[in-house]
Amino acid sequence: MYRLRLVILVCLWCHLAPVYSQDSLSFSLKVIEESPPFSVDINTTSSSWDFQMPFDYLSQSPSKETKKVCRKYNYLLHKEPDSLNDQRYSQLIYALWAEDRLEEAEKLCLKVIHSSDPYYIGIHYYSAGIIGDTTIRAYGSFTADHRNDAAIILTKICLKQKKFKEAYQYLEDAIKKYPVSYTCGTYFWMQKNEYDFLYASCYEGLSQYKQVLELLLPECLNRHDEISVRVIKKLFTPKAIADSLQKAEQSMQFFLDTLPSYFYSTHFATSDNAERTDTIIFYSGVATMTLFGTSIQLDASGIKNGEHATREYFIRKFRKSSFYDELDSE
Repeated sequence: MYRLRLVILVCLWCHLAPVYSQDSLSFSLKVIEESPPFSVDINTTSSSWDFQMPFDYLSQSPSKETKKVCRKYNYLLHKEPDSLNDQRYSQLIYALWAEDRLEEAEKLCLKVIHSSDPYYIGIHYYSAGIIGDTTIRAYGSFTADHRNDAAIILTKICLKQKKFKEAYQYLEDAIKKYPVSYTCGTYFWMQKNEYDFLYASCYEGLSQYKQVLELLLPECLNRHDEISVRVIKKLFTPKAIADSLQKAEQSMQFFLDTLPSYFYSTHFATSDNAERTDTIIFYSGVATMTLFGTSIQLDASGIKNGEHATREYFIRKFRKSSFYDELDSE
């Protein structure tokens, strides 16, 4: 079995697209502080990568670069945002957040939200089907709004300060008053994951545990979800948790493929550095189950060459999830 160890230092390639193209460095800082490094095992006898995405958008990750930005643009602390300093302003906001200089970051974010400069009022359109057009949208196009960015940072600042009502209001403003959108499915799900995390953090802080589970449980097996685990441990006894995990397994229903699927994996062999292509043949499927009153779907990602998706396969996949592992340890 040939294995290649890959360390992704920021996130997947798609994270590097210019979501904040008016501010490329600030976006780089945003990606760094929101997407901590993680490792992926790529198995060339497996149909896909099998890993759980990080699920923590309050990580700040100070660095030499953020310290440099804070020193270089410190003078902007006493300036108002405008169309000439917008890139530096955004860079400074993200750097201050990363360095845990929350009061200063908050002041700049509030200046952005309350700015009367025309550049900061309204939505910016990027990669539209026709340059300058705001109605015809090509795949991969997106909108951006400095006020959305600022409101999201204010949400995180309030969460750090345990001001959960204020955090919730800033998040509502970001999504409803200053909405941004993506036509690319990858960015749509990246945004959804961040919004889910922030809403769940607000709900948890406000002791609205039912809302937390309704929001997060459907995807709890696909990401490293510590919020749901904490809430479940607050609501259920260890025995009730163990019983629920067992009942979830008993409730599993399976939809297994009868025809094979094919996956092609190209890699460079370590011995002679020659390019090799492996053909992986497997029988896929999906399983559904009821977990703490919520319907959950498991796919067959990570299935190996020649393997059939079976009941035992899905039970094993469920038990290997971080969600199961952290609850089963009770």
